[in-house]
Amino acid sequence: MLKTESTLATVWLMVLRLVELHGIDPQQLLQEIGVRPETLRDVCARLPGRLADVAFTRAAAQIPDPAFALRAGECWHPSNLGTMGYAWLSSRTLHTGMKRMERFARILGSRFSYLCVDEPAGVRFVYDHGRNEAPVGHLMTDFTLSILLDMCRTNFGSKLNAAALRLRRPEPANPQPWQDLFGCQVQFGATEDSVLFDREAAFGFAAVNDDGRAVRLDEHEHLERGNGQVGVALLPQVSAAGGIAEHFDDERGVLLIVIG
Repeated sequence: MLKTESTLATVWLMVLRLVELHGIDPQQLLQEIGVRPETLRDVCARLPGRLADVAFTRAAAQIPDPAFALRAGECWHPSNLGTMGYAWLSSRTLHTGMKRMERFARILGSRFSYLCVDEPAGVRFVYDHGRNEAPVGHLMTDFTLSILLDMCRTNFGSKLNAAALRLRRPEPANPQPWQDLFGCQVQFGATEDSVLFDREAAFGFAAVNDDGRAVRLDEHEHLERGNGQVGVALLPQVSAAGGIAEHFDDERGVLLIVIG
């Protein structure tokens, strides 16, 4: 079973890229919080969730820009998100991708949660960082939702904007960075952290998958064959056609996608 309050180690590669963009030595940060660099190259390794709080708090103390975590969307790669990164790229609609993230959030971390809510205006993705009212939670929200936005734009077009953004953080002196990134009005001091996408965006087909190609597997590919089915652990290979079943293997900590 997965340990409580842990984070997938490869997620930290995005954190390191982010702080490096703002002039912080990522290797020094790792040393300060007691993480060995080789741990981040292990696709199955996990780190205590509390270390993320330490890292973001230290970064915020050195970076004057309160919106610094919004640049996280420039720092992600599918491999950093484990199975979820490739499951996202294989999703035919934004709604499908967000529902997968909700269902298998524990692959990435066990302290936070995702919720995908269908509304008359569209689909709302709600993020709970699990830090109550601690200020570090606002940074984690910026980090997470900016990555989600770029993931959406990767699959559904670079011009995609959110329909609405709600943030629990108090309104900053300059709200423009949030408005500019998400392309919508932002409600600060809200009761939740969430981003809304209209129905056309949420249920439209992914531009990058219109040709029906499967997501390409890399060196982490692992196939299990039996009863005429192919199960993919660690990374999924999902085609546009055919039945798909998903199962989270708690013992191995991987998402198993079975193509019928």
